[in-house]
Amino acid sequence: MPFLLKRFRFYSVGVVAVLLSFIWPPFSVSAQSIGEKTALKSAHIALDALSAEVRRKRGTIRSLTSASGGSCVDKEIRGKNSSGRFIAIFRDASERRLSCSDATSKVALIEVTGQFEGEEETVGVRMASERVPSLVVLPACGPADGTSIASRPSSNLCARGTASPVSASGNEWVWLCLGESGKNVSCSAPVLGSPDPMGVCGSAARIYSETENAFLGDLCATGSPQPASPAFPLGGSSSSWTCTPSEGVRSDPCIAKRLGGASTDCSLITSFADVPEGYGAPLNPFSENQEPLLRVECRPEGKRAVAGNSTLNTSVYNTGFVFSNGSWQTISFSGEEAVNNPGWYSGEAFSEGLPPISGGTSGFVLAFVCRFEGNEWKCGCRDSSCDQNYWTLQKYGS
Repeated sequence: MPFLLKRFRFYSVGVVAVLLSFIWPPFSVSAQSIGEKTALKSAHIALDALSAEVRRKRGTIRSLTSASGGSCVDKEIRGKNSSGRFIAIFRDASERRLSCSDATSKVALIEVTGQFEGEEETVGVRMASERVPSLVVLPACGPADGTSIASRPSSNLCARGTASPVSASGNEWVWLCLGESGKNVSCSAPVLGSPDPMGVCGSAARIYSETENAFLGDLCATGSPQPASPAFPLGGSSSSWTCTPSEGVRSDPCIAKRLGGASTDCSLITSFADVPEGYGAPLNPFSENQEPLLRVECRPEGKRAVAGNSTLNTSVYNTGFVFSNGSWQTISFSGEEAVNNPGWYSGEAFSEGLPPISGGTSGFVLAFVCRFEGNEWKCGCRDSSCDQNYWTLQKYGS
């Protein structure tokens, strides 16, 4: 499990930054809590001064010491203010740590740790882009991590961040606690006793051509379908069902999609080379077919975002973002709810009625898309190494 800083708080600033707030349990009145609050105040004072100077100055990181009252040594600024001591480090867009001689124009992330009587608190700020939102939070596994559990866990998954869908992998339940901008942590819990049999989708869960008009193959490989006789999808739509053993765990939704209809794909990012730095690719990096993971459909009734893929084991978070005509706004996705994972949809998820664009401009859509690959969840991958997770980005035209 990666190292996690104690009570790490991040805030975003900039024209189109998106702020995420996390409510922490109240502190009891003790010497430790006083130390924690004072350390946090020290960190905030230094962070406010440094972030303001980075936005205002054109020089090196060493030049920021005049505002913070510290000195820059060995890739960090150390100093003291009215509430305690602090240590500040600076990172570029790829999260590489910058040195004292690097230009302030390279700074994309500032992390400041306040210190007071043995207590430490860390806060951070991401210098947001003017074109796409920047989201940062460090996650942590919850009490369920490492605890033997007989059935698929649905609570206490994450202490911070958002829990991915829980999957069975051998004799373990596995999930991710998801932050933003590449911050996540893998969590697992041993299966207590013999694992319950799992429902498994059959070969009928696939993509059909416009000319096909009936399911081919079994609805379920293990278990019985619910509903017992799902409707075959109309052109350009999908149909779903679940598979449930007589004694066991219901499958994630099985989805069949039928091509056709009057929609056209108006996505503009069609290769990995088109993906801007700092964002996940809207294509599957684990397959030669490069199946789409985020696309935009242009239809007579309007545009809609389609996140995930009905032919892959994907899950989509229920909230995304869209940029059109100079402003950002949140969007909601809908679809088949993931089993025991509120806020997530299995297979594909849809956001209807994207705002129109004008004047020859382009729009952007962000979604958080995860795929179960190699016995673990991989989210917002840029390539097959998937060593960092991002919001998946798609660009669309009129």
